[in-house]
Amino acid sequence: MSERIVSPGVYMNENDLSYLPPSLNEAGGVIVGPFLKGPAFVPTVLTSRNEAIQKFGNTYDKFYTPYAVQEYLKNAGSVQVVRVL
Repeated sequence: MSERIVSPGVYMNENDLSYLPPSLNEAGGVIVGPFLKGPAFVPTVLTSRNEAIQKFGNTYDKFYTPYAVQEYLKNAGSVQVVRVL
C-alpha cells in the first residue's frame, strides 16, 4: 500500500487487490487426434493406460495418438485427450 499526496490536504491511498488465485489442479498435457472410439470433441482427462483403452480403444496402426497417450502416461499422472473425427 502506498500513500501519495495529490495536493495539500488531499491524500490518495492505493490498495493492491490483485492476486494470483490458487491453481485448481493440473490436468497435464493435451493430446488431440483421431482414435478408434470415444467421445468426439470433448476434453477427457485420463489417468491410466487401462482407462485410455476403455474409453478410446486400443492402439491402431494408422493412428499414432493412442501410442502418444500411452507413452505420456508412463511419465505423467494424467493427460487430457480430445478425439477428432
